[in-house]
Amino acid sequence: MQAVGTVSKILLDSTKRQVFNLACNGQSVRVVSDIDIKIAKGDPIAVSGQAVNDPTYGQQLEANDITYVPISEPLLRGFLKTGTGIGDAIVDRLLAAYGFNLIDVLEKEDIDALCAVERISEAIAVQLCQTWHSAKGKVELIRLLEDKLKGHPKKTRMSVINSAMKAYRVYGELTSDKLTEDPYRLWSFATWKQTEILAQVMGIESDDERRLICAVEEALHQKTAEGHTLVHPNDFSDVLARLVGEKLMLPAIEAAYHASAEKPPRIILTEVKEKPMAKTEFAEKLQNSSEHKSLYHRMFSLVGVSMMERYVEQQLKERLSHNMLAFNVSDDDISDALSQQCMIKHGLTKEQKNAVKMVLSNGVSLVRGPAGTGKTSVLYVVNAIIKSMSNSVLQVALAGKAAQRLVQQTDEKAYTIKSLLTKIKYHKEKDGTYFLDSYPMPVLHIDEASMVDLQTMYQVLKAFEGRDARFVFIGDPAQLPPIGLGLIFHQLIKSELVPQVELTENFRSVKDICLAANKIRFGKVPPPSENVVIIRYTDKEQLVELVKQHYLQHKDTSEVHVVAARKSTVGLINTHLHTLLTRERDAIHIAPQFSIGDSVIYKTNDADLGLTNGSTGIVEGESVIHTEFGKLPVLNATFNGMPIQLKRHEIQDDENGIYHLQHAYSITCHAAQGSEFGTVIVVVEKSKMVERSWLYTALTRAKHKVILLVENNALQCAVDAGFKADEISVGLSI
Repeated sequence: MQAVGTVSKILLDSTKRQVFNLACNGQSVRVVSDIDIKIAKGDPIAVSGQAVNDPTYGQQLEANDITYVPISEPLLRGFLKTGTGIGDAIVDRLLAAYGFNLIDVLEKEDIDALCAVERISEAIAVQLCQTWHSAKGKVELIRLLEDKLKGHPKKTRMSVINSAMKAYRVYGELTSDKLTEDPYRLWSFATWKQTEILAQVMGIESDDERRLICAVEEALHQKTAEGHTLVHPNDFSDVLARLVGEKLMLPAIEAAYHASAEKPPRIILTEVKEKPMAKTEFAEKLQNSSEHKSLYHRMFSLVGVSMMERYVEQQLKERLSHNMLAFNVSDDDISDALSQQCMIKHGLTKEQKNAVKMVLSNGVSLVRGPAGTGKTSVLYVVNAIIKSMSNSVLQVALAGKAAQRLVQQTDEKAYTIKSLLTKIKYHKEKDGTYFLDSYPMPVLHIDEASMVDLQTMYQVLKAFEGRDARFVFIGDPAQLPPIGLGLIFHQLIKSELVPQVELTENFRSVKDICLAANKIRFGKVPPPSENVVIIRYTDKEQLVELVKQHYLQHKDTSEVHVVAARKSTVGLINTHLHTLLTRERDAIHIAPQFSIGDSVIYKTNDADLGLTNGSTGIVEGESVIHTEFGKLPVLNATFNGMPIQLKRHEIQDDENGIYHLQHAYSITCHAAQGSEFGTVIVVVEKSKMVERSWLYTALTRAKHKVILLVENNALQCAVDAGFKADEISVGLSI
């Protein structure tokens, strides 16, 4: 069966499936498509497939193939209604006036002729012409690509076409001309492989300067994905060699050098006086380059990345040099604040008091120290003093779990950075004021700051641009660095301009754990002790048995979790512990992968449920709730002592294959950061992910006991690997 028409409505648009209505010969056809091409409302298409009778939705067409077609006379009425949104009456008047000659009127963009028709305003006429040319341009682009890519597998053609559709949203009807002129423009919307395919069918030679410059951009993009923001050519030479071959590496660097002088520049170059480099053959070629010897002393970065770094640098320097009104407080003021609080059972150390004074007297400051050294106690006292002066505090953290912990430990509201930015941008009070209007001079506490990346910091500073605010960065540089690009916290620590206090006295973990953590910080393997147990294993089978043994030994006396690096190891351990511990317990009917007593983790933020990404809990059972639609089964669980009822869609998203609720006997280190447990079993595998900051973070999640299950000499390898943050090359300097 084939149906030809225009898309009138998108009913479902997920990563795997689209469902839409197709206006076809005066009728509406429901189409279900799992094809790798994304269509939009108003698109003129032909759909081939099988007609099926769905028990819920009735007659529908399951697509096997979708192609774009020109807007011919039979499609004109449907296009006018669905593509432009005008009603039947206006369509009838247009066709009565011009018939199918209307196509020529739209093609020529004859606004006067369209406005001559009754009730056609200039705005409607302009919209009609724009929509016509947009759809026409899309059809021309797809036909061009289909012609050029014939001979390639359908999956390849569709992947390139879908990327070209993203380019179309930017270039519009000029897309065909833009990609014909320079196929490497597609790279901004596609993968390097897709761009290379298009360039090859367009006849681009391997040494074409457009290809070489784009290859350098791709190499920088790949290094950016590893966290780097400023890279020396020698450090991305291996990537460049894979992209263009060794013979074209130096010409590519020189082409990028020329592109950096264009306006606007394609690539940003930064001169450095000294750059320690490995002695490689390419480094020598670069140093001896006859045309540009200075390239040896240049670092490369992508334009957008460099712009963000310069903005963050400028904003923080301005706040450091143009300080806010200082709140000068004495030890007596701090003691008064403490006497009115019940959250802190002991006084503050001299370090903590200095930290309080520093935060209150500076526009930008930094409080650092290992887990358990009382960083949050400092915030608690700062908050109390700020409120006593009729000012306000904003507490934020990168992850929902860390924000939730701030609430629990400071008795103040806290946000994730994402939710704060959303409130700043969209939240408007009934009186017409905006969110930040209630915070004339806030203190902005940024917790777990070691994980805040460049893009996030850029967004935060943009949101507060032109507003007074104190920025307090709180964290531990030895913990996990950002998942995204760049470094903020680590660079602030290096700055001589940023006031900072380091807290050293530990109030939480037992002495053995503190000593082991310090050993790891300074590059030494910790010795075994009563509370830091080290056991070696040789294979996965032995690992699983050791995990079972020690989990059973500690589960009744302490909250215990296993921390591992590889998701496959996390999954393996969860499967075995779930089977071991719940074999005699009832499964949950609406989610049979869970049983009563299962340790679980919630992997998304849900304000209605009161759960954040990383919340851990226990499955208690199942029940039925009554709704306006009838009885509804739910899973009962307890998170942090709070009972929660989860409906099926809150447990998992069946459409996209996403599991919001997962087993949590074992979790990754990133999921564990910001949490603390009585006992932690750490699986130390041989993996690039397991370096010093990973090991340190995993170990410091424990309050009472750590059991390190070590694969051969993986413990020594992790310590020797150093901190990942030290390996990341960035351009930010405060």
